[in-house]
Amino acid sequence: ENLSAVEISRTFESINLFKNKNMSTKIGELLLNRKIDLGIAYEASGHIITVGFLNRNDGALLPVFTGNGMKSALNSLAADIFFLNKFGKKKRDNLLRKPFNESYKKSFYVYYSDRKKFAEDEKLRRNLKKDIKYAVYEIFGNKFLIREEKKKEETELLYLNIFDEEKNYCATVYIRNSGTEEKTQVTVKSLKNYSKKIEKVGKKITNLLRLKIKNEANPFAKIQKKILRMLSAVGEYSKKGAILLFEPDEQKYFPRILDETMRKEKLIKESKMGKLSLTEEGKNYCSDKNFFTGTIPVILAAGKGTRMKSSIPKVLHKLAGKSMLRYSLDVTSSCDMFPSIVVVGYKSSLVIKETGREGIIYVLQKKQLGTGHAVMQVEEILKNYDGDILILYGDIPLLKAGTIRDFVSFHKKNKSTISILTTEMDEPFGYGRIVRDKKGDFLKIVEEKDASNEEKDIKEINSGIYCVKAKKLFSSLRKINNDNAQGEFYLTDVAEIFKLSGEKINIYKIEDSLEVKGINSIKELKEAEIIAKDKGYI
Repeated sequence: ENLSAVEISRTFESINLFKNKNMSTKIGELLLNRKIDLGIAYEASGHIITVGFLNRNDGALLPVFTGNGMKSALNSLAADIFFLNKFGKKKRDNLLRKPFNESYKKSFYVYYSDRKKFAEDEKLRRNLKKDIKYAVYEIFGNKFLIREEKKKEETELLYLNIFDEEKNYCATVYIRNSGTEEKTQVTVKSLKNYSKKIEKVGKKITNLLRLKIKNEANPFAKIQKKILRMLSAVGEYSKKGAILLFEPDEQKYFPRILDETMRKEKLIKESKMGKLSLTEEGKNYCSDKNFFTGTIPVILAAGKGTRMKSSIPKVLHKLAGKSMLRYSLDVTSSCDMFPSIVVVGYKSSLVIKETGREGIIYVLQKKQLGTGHAVMQVEEILKNYDGDILILYGDIPLLKAGTIRDFVSFHKKNKSTISILTTEMDEPFGYGRIVRDKKGDFLKIVEEKDASNEEKDIKEINSGIYCVKAKKLFSSLRKINNDNAQGEFYLTDVAEIFKLSGEKINIYKIEDSLEVKGINSIKELKEAEIIAKDKGYI
């Protein structure tokens, strides 16, 4: 009869009050006339609740509700036996087979939510009501009516009913906080013929709710965001490998967070081969610009570093006690980029061992055939990625995170196909020169060996740091060749291909050339450490 436990409890304030004021109610008539011998109620969660009565010392009769325990089981069994004896097996079976009118109900969850924000932020609640209305009009049609229903027993509940143009009930959408967990629930229910439409509404509202009330300060939410960002970038990744991307303190919570993200929020799925990937709901969530900036860093760290005159891989040489590669990784981490893809080659196992796996996906360049060839190795893992790639190097320890943040922001603001980070050097020998046209726009990059005397006088150099659209980058890399003295594939050739095809190329020039100065010898490494200390970098 759709009677709540709260309603019955209020009714039983005292037996006299109940007799005097509630005899006309359906529950009053049923109970006092003993038309109910035993009652069983079912929660939406599947919990079975049975009602009993408690005589208080002052004579009041109070209802007692027992949950999924032995008492509940015995009461349920007694009620079933009573019903069987009184009405017969056929009627009993029919009732249990289909106790309610056929309908549809489904719940969607937002884990690690800011429950206080949902309960108290009136602006958020107003916007959610609008979101629900727009979703209903979009999916059901604009002739349907939406009415909010206030629930006195649960004031935080946002409860909206949907009616057709003849004011017949069709469906309901309601949002509530969990009382025990940090999650918020969107529930939809409807008559059977509206089930598909109301499910679409539920999914749409849940996705919007995730973007609005995920608690960014919650440690679990931070780990979940990293998992989703990683899968958004690489498409799929092994479950065993994914956990290694996280720090030890995060790894112990990984199984729980993954389970809740997969089983409850349904944002991730797992294949029979143990590969994780995003569901359609996950893709929709991650595609929002407020969730994912869409920039994956690729750090080139495969070279031997012959001029270092050491058997140690170049990127593992230390500046102030920290490897040069770690400085680049700290920059990407400070810019909230996850994961970082590191291309390794020479003594790759040593680089991986010394650097660790937290936040890093390693890609092997078996033969060191140039910077363009190094980036080619990343295409397989990012074949489904449609964002931007930031190309950095493992031998530029003085680069600042603020510079990269501004550079990436510049790239996105200008909607460039490729942005090139440049600077001016008093002694630019050895660096590719940036040649501009009469308007000051990018024309080409000329390497030292190919530059004319006039071009050699140019002070603006190419740092080799780029932010570029992934799909177009890999497409252009397939067009470059190694027809040069070194037999290598150069990343700089990509800029020329973009220029010829009319793509948008922008230049971002920084003042401090020391930030992008690559380290090629032990002497330069020592000089960089002195400079870093003098300037307060370290």
